[in-house]
Amino acid sequence: MIIKSARELAVACMLEVEAKGLLVNEAISEIGLQLPKEDMAFAHEIAYGTFRYFFFIEDILKPYCKKPLKKLPPFLQWLLRSSVYQLKMMRTPDYAVINEAVNIAQKRGFKRLKPVVNGILRQVQRNLEKHEYHHERHFLPAWYKNQLQQQFGSGTVSLWLENWKESPLQAYWNADEPAVNSSSERAILPHVQFGHPDMRSGRIYIQNESAQAIAEIVCRSSCQRVLDTCAAPGGKTCYMAAFGQIEKLTASDISARRLKKMQENLQRLNLKAETHLITDDHPVQEHFDLVLVDAPCSAMGIIARHPELKFLRTGHEHKQLLQTQQNILNSAWRRVEPGGFLLYTVCTLNKRELPAVPAEAVLAEEELKNWLPAGIPWLRPQEGHFVIPPSHRFDGFSGFLIKKKPV
Repeated sequence: MIIKSARELAVACMLEVEAKGLLVNEAISEIGLQLPKEDMAFAHEIAYGTFRYFFFIEDILKPYCKKPLKKLPPFLQWLLRSSVYQLKMMRTPDYAVINEAVNIAQKRGFKRLKPVVNGILRQVQRNLEKHEYHHERHFLPAWYKNQLQQQFGSGTVSLWLENWKESPLQAYWNADEPAVNSSSERAILPHVQFGHPDMRSGRIYIQNESAQAIAEIVCRSSCQRVLDTCAAPGGKTCYMAAFGQIEKLTASDISARRLKKMQENLQRLNLKAETHLITDDHPVQEHFDLVLVDAPCSAMGIIARHPELKFLRTGHEHKQLLQTQQNILNSAWRRVEPGGFLLYTVCTLNKRELPAVPAEAVLAEEELKNWLPAGIPWLRPQEGHFVIPPSHRFDGFSGFLIKKKPV
């Protein structure tokens, strides 16, 4: 079916997110539709906004649905949610939102349910001012908030939520450019967005400050042979290549597609690192002074930038991921030279997503304290473990640094 409007594209996108577990940008790419630039931007705004305020929107809709929303066809569920987002949060005129929602419902084969869509949205529109957004109640899934409160305390989580809202993208300058000649000039440039001309030209690389901080730990270690595992699409590799005085930097990944993207990023930024596609027949064989493991995880620390994760995650992912994470850690540990280090990190705050440290490993508490860069709100780094609390500037990260005993 041909999609001709931004609103319909947004609904189709959210349906793809739900059906296939994709991120919003992946879902829109999968649909493969190109509307005018302003319409594409509008579709992105509707999709991201609907996921960002998902729990608030559910609260708004509940009193006006005679049956649970889940009883409606999935397409109509997302049509209603996105329409409420436009009415309440975007303050779009009701005639534009409701009329098009009814028309989209008919176009999609739900002619008999047009009165249901119209009736629910008319009731929402008449009662908009009765509903207020409460960030502490509506921002996080209840299961995730409970997990964090159990692990860090209710007071700490409340403090985080005061600043844990939208997370602007950040950029750092390419160290090969003449404008940058010392670490003091590695200035963070907030609010630099994708498509910025300096990004296309290779002058900057967009990356959240928390991800930069992880790569900076490696740079400050002064280790000369470094392996970045699970590296693609290569943000941390690029940072280390730009700012680290590293003699041999190797980046590996199991995805050929993502590794190709990393190679393109390195080329665009005029940076150098060896890249290695890992297969059963072609594992990494060398040993390194430091191995960085940025492991797959629930990614709940980046929900400010990817609010669709609030909907996609259930709280049970760590059970499915833990064995994979343990296998990755054990494999990476074998690549650490005696006397060398392994830095393990995940973009989540859930302590259950940190695998068991190898029995022969030593927690590198002193080295971690010395290598942590300033200007980052590290939460009580101790016993080789660290947490970067989430905020309007920082994604939530956690991890640990361990050391292999010398022979």
